[in-house]
Amino acid sequence: MSNRSFSVPELRDRIGPDASEATVRERLAELRDRGVVADETYPSATTLYYVDFPDGTGRSAATGPLPSVNPLDRLSARDVLLLRNPEGIRTIVLAGYQLSLVCFVLGLALSVVGLAAPFHGGHSLWTAAWNLLAVCVALRFAELAATRVRERRGRS
Repeated sequence: MSNRSFSVPELRDRIGPDASEATVRERLAELRDRGVVADETYPSATTLYYVDFPDGTGRSAATGPLPSVNPLDRLSARDVLLLRNPEGIRTIVLAGYQLSLVCFVLGLALSVVGLAAPFHGGHSLWTAAWNLLAVCVALRFAELAATRVRERRGRS
């Protein structure tokens, strides 16, 4: 038997499409309560499950590196061009939907106030790309500022 650790999504994928992640979590909780499996929770809310052998041999992943949970960590330009990593491509598409919504709302707000977009160019796709980049940079700085504020509140 393998001494590998698994996350809930990995186990669900191995079981098949008939099992939901909620069902897998419930069964793992039952097996954990019986002492058959153990779990290890890592930062970023990732929990790995492994068979809890009495001599501890099932716990090899607890000392090894944490496997990547983010599908973008495994996505390459070649995978995008060949459409090989559906999870990573779906993540990019969902991010695009969300950024489009942010740009639509920002465009509406700028129109109401009577201001123009920060960048203008010859081709509309270049203009859209530069404006999207500006929105992404602004969102990143806003997120960093919000994180710092939350950290300061947590310390006091």
